[in-house]
Order: sequence, then structure tokens, then C-alpha cells
Amino acid sequence: MLALERWAEGRFKPFAMFAQVVATHAKSSLEIIEESRCKSLMSVAETGRFNKNAWLRIYRQPLRVESVMLQCAFAPTTVDAAPEMIQGWTDLRNEMQQSLSTLVRDQLTGKLTPEFIRKCKRYVDLFYRLVHLPRLRQILKGDDATPPEFREWFGRAEFVFALSVAMPCWLQFQATPWELFLQARRGNGRALEKLLRVDPHVADEPTLRNRLFELSKHKREQWNVLNEAAQRGPVETWTLTKVKYLLGGLLMKWSIDWERLAEGEVLNQILLKLAPPELASHIRPWVKARRKAAERNPINCRLNEPAIKALFDAVAQDTGVDCADRDFLGKPNSIYRRLERKAKAWRSLQDTDILRAA
Repeated sequence: MLALERWAEGRFKPFAMFAQVVATHAKSSLEIIEESRCKSLMSVAETGRFNKNAWLRIYRQPLRVESVMLQCAFAPTTVDAAPEMIQGWTDLRNEMQQSLSTLVRDQLTGKLTPEFIRKCKRYVDLFYRLVHLPRLRQILKGDDATPPEFREWFGRAEFVFALSVAMPCWLQFQATPWELFLQARRGNGRALEKLLRVDPHVADEPTLRNRLFELSKHKREQWNVLNEAAQRGPVETWTLTKVKYLLGGLLMKWSIDWERLAEGEVLNQILLKLAPPELASHIRPWVKARRKAAERNPINCRLNEPAIKALFDAVAQDTGVDCADRDFLGKPNSIYRRLERKAKAWRSLQDTDILRAA
């Protein structure tokens, strides 16, 4: 049995799987940051393979990136099917939103039966055993070799954008390029500076190009800062230790959010806030009973400092590096404070998909 398997025992399976994937990809996350900085990934200007307008349109079409990356993950040899999957992924997201509305309704009407919940749990357990763990073993052993066709994906602008712009933005600034782009269009100079450091080509987007032109004429000092950002790129130094604590902070933050969602606390707060006065006297006791039930049957999703340390220790053991992750050696209080600082840098899970560009 993997050490990561033992770590996941008794924990909320969906988030345990997410945490295992995050922890095992700390090194590859650092590699993405480093490669995006040294321009080893294809760039628009150097290759000329991507139409500039098509590249800039990705800032308004984040679903294209999601769909292409999903296709690459599950079917790396079917490059030509990407256009069909783009539409399919859009339809799937709409279905998911409808399902979420149905879930809320069923929670209120009692249609979310214990048998349905048990079926969901059995499905998750089956996926964990038959799909997730075998894939995890491949990653830990280094058997997940890149297929020969992988280089073909670098011919798709969405794929290159995900690796050279989206992932570095998310890791370095805890924000997506679509969030930064929308903020920059609204006049946020700090967001524009961050975006220019990762992707200087965004300066050619019409709205931002006009803004930069106005700054060059009327606010030269601010324009100089932005111009230097585009020329120099990110300047912060990154190490594997820093990436691990950043990802550990993400897990600490999002585990709380997942727990609140799984236990229905988000729904509880929505009902208490939006309930009409004539129903408040009925809803408050109902919410109180739900909260007590959640206390009696905790889902064990929240990750504190010892749990995160144990997670990275398990990765070190399964990869044969050591019996413990040396980046997490030290006094528990100092580890906790460092993780807590990184957790505060991340946005709440429920806020991460709100500010997408239209």
C-alpha cells in the first residue's frame, strides 16, 4: 500500500484525491514556472505559428483552454477532435450548472435520498480504486512517459497558453489570466503589470493598447513601470520549498471550503440570508438540525498543518526520496505560520470562477 493511500484513509475521498495530485505535482509546478520564464515554451513572437488575434481572443474565451487541456489529459492522440470538444465542454458546463440547481432544490425538498448518497459514495470509491490510484502509482514511479504525439499539442494556441500564461499566473499570483485581464481592462494597473510580466503580447489587445498609449502620453512614470514589467518578466525567485508551501497553503484554504460545501454550510448560509420573513421561523430550526447532524458525522476534509506535513512526507516515502519531506522539517508552529501565510494568498474556492472575462 502506498503511503499516500494510508494518508487518505478516513478522509473525504474527493478532496483527498485532489490533495494527492497537488502534492505529487509540486516539482512539475516549479518546472512550469521556470520554463515559462526562460521562454523554452513556444512563444507567439518567436514561432509565428499562432495568429495574434486568435491568441488574444483566448483572454475572452477561457472555456477553449479548459476543453483543450481536458482533451490532452484524456485523449492525447486525437488532436483533430479539439474543435468538437470545445463545444462539448461548453454544453457539459451548462449541464453541470443545471445539476447544481437541481441539487439545491433536492436538498430543500428531501429528494436527495440516503440511497442516492450511498450510490455517489460507491462511485467515488470505485473511481479512486480503479482509476486514481493506478494513475498515481505511474506518476510516483515516473512511468507516465510523455507520448510521442505530445509535441503536436504545441501547435494549439490554447495548450501553449495554458502552460505559458495560465499556470504561471495561477502559481505566481494566485489568480487566472482571465481575472487579471478583466481587472486590467477596468483600469487596475497592478493587474496589468502582473499580466505583462507573464505575457507581454497582451499589450496588443485593443483596450489595453489604448490604455498603454494614454499612459505613455500623460503618465509616463506609470508607463515606464509597465514597460519594464513587459521587458523583464517575473523577477521573484522560486524554489521547490516555496512551491510546496504555496500548494500546501492552497490545500489548507480549499479544504475548509470543500468541507463547508460538502456539509451544506454554504446552502445553510444562503437560506438564512435570503429566506423571506414568513419562512424564517421554519428555516432556522432546519438549519440548526443540519449543523448538528454535520457535527455528529464529520466528513474529515479539513487539512491542518500536521495533515499537510504528513501528505508531503507520504510523497517523499512513495518516491523513495526519504522517510519525511525535508522541506517540512522544523517546529510545528513555524510550519503552521508559513502555511497560514500562503493560505491567505489564495482566494476562496467559491470566488475563483467569478471574474472571468466575457
